[in-house]
Amino acid sequence: MGQIVNIKKTIYDAASFNEVVDTSFTQLVPQNPTINVEENNVLSVDEFFRQYNNLFYEIPLTGSINSHEYIAERSLTYAGVSLQGIYDELEFLRQENIQLKNQIVSTTFTNLTP
Repeated sequence: MGQIVNIKKTIYDAASFNEVVDTSFTQLVPQNPTINVEENNVLSVDEFFRQYNNLFYEIPLTGSINSHEYIAERSLTYAGVSLQGIYDELEFLRQENIQLKNQIVSTTFTNLTP
């Protein structure tokens, strides 16, 4: 009929449990890829973006070089867009928005007075 299966259960105390069982979540954390970079080694665009995606969270957010900020500024410059120009235009539009709101308020109160 059936086959007899012996089951063995091992119980660990709290101290030995952490020595026997790996409780880190290494499967959920992106691994550090090892990149073999040799002199004159040219990556394809596809390979560059694969590596970039693998290293994305290890790249510093800000910095004058080797950072997301550096990549963004360099790409915008290449595209003919100035980050400072965007900031200046945003500030100009904010000031214009304030002036228009003030004109609306002024016009509304002027029309309300008899």
